[in-house]
This record gives sequence, structure tokens and C-alpha cells, in this order.
Amino acid sequence: WQKCNITFLLTHNAMVLSKPPKNIRDFIIQRLRFSSKGLWYYKWKAHISLRASLPLLYITNITAACSIILFTSTASLYTLFPLFIKSFGDAIITYKYHQCLKYNWDLRLFLINMLIHPFYITLIGAMGPFYKVKWKE
Repeated sequence: WQKCNITFLLTHNAMVLSKPPKNIRDFIIQRLRFSSKGLWYYKWKAHISLRASLPLLYITNITAACSIILFTSTASLYTLFPLFIKSFGDAIITYKYHQCLKYNWDLRLFLINMLIHPFYITLIGAMGPFYKVKWKE
């Protein structure tokens, strides 16, 4: 594994479609499976850019979740500044991704996800390393 070279291919013709989770329980289990391998990247000695970005992304999501919670108690728009910074970057990345794959980008769905994503990433990310993985057959 130490001599692997991974390259990402972003093209509509290279997409592999899979069935989405049937319900919220299956979605959570899927995400726990994905996050359960987070510590593996450190044991595997993955590239430093990946190992450095994982904690940074996690801290970013914790900060965004905290800013939403603070906003609910203070009603101050200043508390949402970390969320807006994170969301601006997310919007650019997801918009460009949708463009490349010739999908429509929906602002309404993005805004809903913007409020949910930091919480589920924070919770699932914390639980993932302790989850006993049962991979799909």
C-alpha cells in the first residue's frame, strides 16, 4: 500500500452509480462505515495532505456547528461568520462538481444541507473510529 498512487477522475462517463441508503438508519450506518476508516489513513501513512486535511475539516465542521448553536442563543449574525466561510467554500466546490457532471445544482437543497452537515459530520466523525464495521456484501 505504501507505493500506491491514487488519482481522481472527474468526468460524467466515469461515474459509478450505486443504490442510495433506503432510510435514515441505513444512511447513518453508511456514514459510520465511511468514517470508521479515518484513523486508518494515519496507520497507512497516507499522503501528508490527506492526513493534515482530515483534522482541519473536522475542526471546521465543529466550528460551523458551534456557530449555529451560538446563533440560536444570541441571534447575532456575527456568530454565523464561521458557517458562512465554510459554506462559501462548499458552495463553490459543489457547484463546480455539479457542473462537471452535468447535474443541476439546487440552492435550496444546499442551504438545508448547510445547516445539517456540520452536525452530522461532527457526530458521525466522532463515532466512526469506535464503530465495528460490517461492510456491505
